[in-house]
Amino acid sequence: MSIPDIRLVYMNLVTALLVLIAGILCLFTPVPQNHVVILALLFIVGREAAFVTWGMDRVHHPEARTRPLKFLLYIGLLAMILALIILFLRPYLELFAVQLTAMLLVMAYNMQLILAIKIYRAIKSRSSMVLIVISAVLLAATLPFLIYPPFTPEIRSTWMAVLSFLCLATVLVCFGLARKSVLQSVR
Repeated sequence: MSIPDIRLVYMNLVTALLVLIAGILCLFTPVPQNHVVILALLFIVGREAAFVTWGMDRVHHPEARTRPLKFLLYIGLLAMILALIILFLRPYLELFAVQLTAMLLVMAYNMQLILAIKIYRAIKSRSSMVLIVISAVLLAATLPFLIYPPFTPEIRSTWMAVLSFLCLATVLVCFGLARKSVLQSVR
């Protein structure tokens, strides 16, 4: 892992904060109107973090046309479009709070998988391979919630909260591995 990719590690840490808030929302928000508006705000915060990280990489590394952080531009654009759609169609999307949370988790798991693969390429340890497998399995478990949530309405939000907290745990483990590998490469 190269030194500029530490920005991607910190971007994943911001994602962990967003996923934590989404998990808490799934557990404690009885009003879907508030849940949808706060999810739109989370998408806006994620968009800003993605754009800032991508922009800093472009400014500090002009040769970044071939750098792998270009996907952050696409994630930022997708988050901006989703936030605008949520805010403009809020009355119609109040029944889809679980699906919108699943969309946030799918974006977080995709970033998590990219970072886990980068860590595996850098340190080639068994723990990083296990992290890739766990992230892929959790992404696969989240995808049904994106299309049509599989459980009863009372249990769906609880399962989304569990998936959010599992995503938070994998992101924090990945953050620890990434910090260790980056610090080892600096020394």
